[in-house]
Amino acid sequence: MKKSHFLIFSGHMIDEENRPKKRFPPDLEDKVKEAIKKEVLNQKKLSDLPLFGIAGGACGGDILFHEVCREFQIPTKLFLALPKEKFVQHSINFAGKSWRKRFENLLDYLPVEVFSDEKSHCYIEASNETGLWELNNLWLLNYALKNSKSTITLIALWDEKISNKVGGTEHMVREAKAKAIEIKIINPTSLINKK
Repeated sequence: MKKSHFLIFSGHMIDEENRPKKRFPPDLEDKVKEAIKKEVLNQKKLSDLPLFGIAGGACGGDILFHEVCREFQIPTKLFLALPKEKFVQHSINFAGKSWRKRFENLLDYLPVEVFSDEKSHCYIEASNETGLWELNNLWLLNYALKNSKSTITLIALWDEKISNKVGGTEHMVREAKAKAIEIKIINPTSLINKK
């Protein structure tokens, strides 16, 4: 792979209907997309190298990131933590048919990597206690570190709160900090009441 400025994206999924505290409600989608656009454009202006994006495919931030990059003709690669159907059940279906269709559209034009033991050991050194979603984060980070040959920026759609779930955006941010990767945070909750 040629020298590139890697953009890693990690971010919250769209809120489920019954989520008690709003984090990324569906009516915030346009504002979040604009915030992602702004950051991607900023990276494009600042970088002397061609950009290359990597992200998962969950409904919400991941899909928006891939769509924004396509709009700006920035190539991206889709990384799935699970085989397609399991991934769809876990990270797409609850949000409805339109998100499923958008995910399917990504599959039509993007190169896809699916997490597996064979691939993961090439990129990750982790303990047996490390869960799938944490391993997935490490996989993306280490893929970028091994392939970028230059600059890496993590764009994180994150409410900046400590989570009780493993392997979320908070974990990705923590790991990126430990690896001295530049981090740009978009806090969706700060956009909730913004006009």
